[in-house]
Amino acid sequence: MVIFDRDGDILEVNQHMANMVGYFIDEMMGMNVFDFMLPAERSQAVDRAQKSSDGQELPMVERTIIRKDGSTFIGEANLSPINDEDGTLLYLLGVLRDLTERKELEEALRSSEDRTKALLNASIDIALLTQRDGTIIAGNQACANALGEDLDILIGQTVFDYVPADVAGARREKVERAIKEGKPIHFED
Repeated sequence: MVIFDRDGDILEVNQHMANMVGYFIDEMMGMNVFDFMLPAERSQAVDRAQKSSDGQELPMVERTIIRKDGSTFIGEANLSPINDEDGTLLYLLGVLRDLTERKELEEALRSSEDRTKALLNASIDIALLTQRDGTIIAGNQACANALGEDLDILIGQTVFDYVPADVAGARREKVERAIKEGKPIHFED
């Protein structure tokens, strides 16, 4: 957390904020919060601070934050005006959360999803990736073609929606057996 005036001059900062940007608390006193942002984002940040000063409620935003060593990270920023009892602005309270880990996890997930899609589409056979309950989370074009559906429509449906009810029960049993045994199950219908 950081407390700053209307011009962005830092009045108070907590240790966590100082650690995030690589400064000692004493070094940050009197610095300007906008100097921690990329030049391309500063005018937007100044505008948001002015709107917050005027009492507008604003959603959180992502900002690229510059550390003392020049490295950067993506942070989620929120501003709140702190007023006296007459409604006069005393200062702004900024709360920043480092999103580095979340962004890395999102990228890893996106990469994993891309690999899964590539593997599924590498086969000319029908291939599906489902959740335990049969909900389709990925599939290949061969599957979509066989079922006469657009692949985007299949996602979120269950595989059991596409088989007769009497077959669905037997398929559910086979899925449960495969999960329980942790081995592939081969069968013909």
